[in-house]
Amino acid sequence: MTTAHFRNFFFLIVTLSLVMLSFEWTKIAANPADGTDFSIYYRTAVQFKAAPSALYQSSAIGFDQFLYPPPSMLLYLGFLFFSEHTAYLMYCILMYLCLAAALLICQAFFKQAGYPITRTQRIGLLIFAFASAPMYHNASLGQTDCLVLLFSVLYLYLLRSRPAIAGLLLAAAIWIKIYPVLLLLPAVLYKEGRKSLIFCMLAAILIPVAVLPWIPIAVYPDFLHKLISVSRYTSAHIINQSFIAYCLRTQIPFHEAFQWPNIYSIPNWIKILNYVLMAALISLIMLRVWPRQNNPGKWKNKSNHADEKTRLFLAGLSMLSLSAIISPLGWGHTFIFCLPLLMIALQMSLSPQAAPENTAAIRPSSPYSTLFQIIRIGSVLLAALLLLIPVYHQQGLIDHWPALIRNIFYSRLLWIGLFLIIFSGQATRKNAGLQ
Repeated sequence: MTTAHFRNFFFLIVTLSLVMLSFEWTKIAANPADGTDFSIYYRTAVQFKAAPSALYQSSAIGFDQFLYPPPSMLLYLGFLFFSEHTAYLMYCILMYLCLAAALLICQAFFKQAGYPITRTQRIGLLIFAFASAPMYHNASLGQTDCLVLLFSVLYLYLLRSRPAIAGLLLAAAIWIKIYPVLLLLPAVLYKEGRKSLIFCMLAAILIPVAVLPWIPIAVYPDFLHKLISVSRYTSAHIINQSFIAYCLRTQIPFHEAFQWPNIYSIPNWIKILNYVLMAALISLIMLRVWPRQNNPGKWKNKSNHADEKTRLFLAGLSMLSLSAIISPLGWGHTFIFCLPLLMIALQMSLSPQAAPENTAAIRPSSPYSTLFQIIRIGSVLLAALLLLIPVYHQQGLIDHWPALIRNIFYSRLLWIGLFLIIFSGQATRKNAGLQ
């Protein structure tokens, strides 16, 4: 499969994305916001203004309540100047803009790394991202993951050149949603990264102090108690795409996977498996970004600088993807954190040339290399097509299939996330071009 063939297939995906995006926005525009996550957060903000101490419901185990860190409440307080429906639509548009900004930064980064694409292809990638299932779940529910993604991508982009700003952005992302905390791991291997972590820790302390006029310090212990109590439970509903939820669905009659809220205490054996998976993937990611022997912790020349910077960027994006996979509540919208890795894989496949250090070493005439290329690019295309299917749509045509097969199919965001973490290693190896 050549780059030209891939472009033709990608054109079909973009066309399908445009059709799906039009249907999605018709549904979002007609949504009165009732029943969405944004509605819960908006009304919680209204109640918070009247009684700040009641932000976290200590007696309720359910997931349909405010579960984010206290400073994130500022996001919703700012929208109380508008009606709930108007605020919901404005919030959706804001999240689309955040996603576009995050992906454009990724595109610019990989253009510098030697994978240029045309303006039309850049727009096509954005259209696909807007129509993807994780983004549709974010927009239709009024979720905040796109803002967290933008802060995380900016952190990775500025990690070396602006460590203070990078650290501040990461602290803000963590105080909105805890997932980006895994981005701390790859940074500790490099001097520039360690500087950013110092600023991140300082900002993490200063942010609660800065928001004291709006967020009282007394709610932080309530949040910690709520986080600990909720982390012991998960939902077996199919919109939970985490590894824990997948394992749990193997233990119940599969028709129950479409019931809500479907709350279960997490069995110990599933916790152990999840820890094993987490340890294995973190080890894989850290080994990829580990400083090379001839470059221990410091970029010494332009070639090493570019190589280490690319590996660190991809390692950070991989950690973000991993956070959705290992979380007890890896809802479909949290898999927006996997989207940059897929966008990069698509960009690398669309690009007409690779950087010199990524020039393919395998001879094009080799039948094995050709087969491997077809499998690799075909897998990226399949992942893109599957990512256009909303998670919670029950497919009646497969109701008669064995429960295990249906569980695998409905857990597709989980498999796409795992595939992208493994696939991203191709971009970190020299002589592993995608053309």
